[in-house]
Parts: sequence; structure tokens; C-alpha cells
Amino acid sequence: MDKSSISELIRKGRARKLLSQAELAERSGLSLRSIQRIEAGEVQPRDHSLRKLIGCLDLEPEISAKETAVKPTRNLPGRIILSIGSLVVLILIGTAFLSQSAGFPETNFELQVFWIVLILLICLVQWKIWVDFKHSA
Repeated sequence: MDKSSISELIRKGRARKLLSQAELAERSGLSLRSIQRIEAGEVQPRDHSLRKLIGCLDLEPEISAKETAVKPTRNLPGRIILSIGSLVVLILIGTAFLSQSAGFPETNFELQVFWIVLILLICLVQWKIWVDFKHSA
């Protein structure tokens, strides 16, 4: 559910129970400011807060458990910075290893295998940053 749907649902549920925002805040254990911001549609309530409000307002039949899940996602600038940083660090580690290894690589084949493994490691890290972080919660 989006912020506006949740805010409308909470507002209507509070009105049905004839509660003020302060009374709802007291019953739910949330701050008055949090209730105000949720009802105004300024914020998406966290899963824990939403469950408290649903319990206080008896809204469980109106909201399925699947819809209440609010999953955090890593922001785009953070993912970009993490991607570039991890790419640079892995390349620097690889080149540092090559420059400090006297007997490695002995052949061009070993060098190519080394870079292939490093590229696969970079791909795995990028996969974790861009795909797995979206789905973890």
C-alpha cells in the first residue's frame, strides 16, 4: 500500500473509533507527531508501527498481512557509490596482488584466469548490491 492509502485508512479508522490523534498515539505507543505525519501522508509507516495502528483501530480485515509489509530499499545514490567503490577496491586489490607476486603469473593463461575470476567476483558483488539488497528485509 502507498502512503496516501495508508493515511486515509488510518484517518478513517480513527474517526470510526472516535479517537483523537493524541488518544491514538497513547494507545498505540507511537508519538503524536508520528500519527500526524502518517495521517498527512508525509511518511510511510514502518511495519512495526503499522501493525500497532492496525491493532488499535481493528483494521485487520481491511489490510492483508502481505500489504502491510514495508520493505526498506537502499537508495539509488547509495547503491551507485557502493558499486563504484567496490569496483575500484577489487581492481586495486587485484593489481596490488599481481605487482607483489614474483612468480605469478607464469603464463598468459594464468593471468587471463586471474582476471576472469576477478571479474566474476566483481559481478557477484554488483549482483548483491543491485538485486539482493532490494529483496532483503
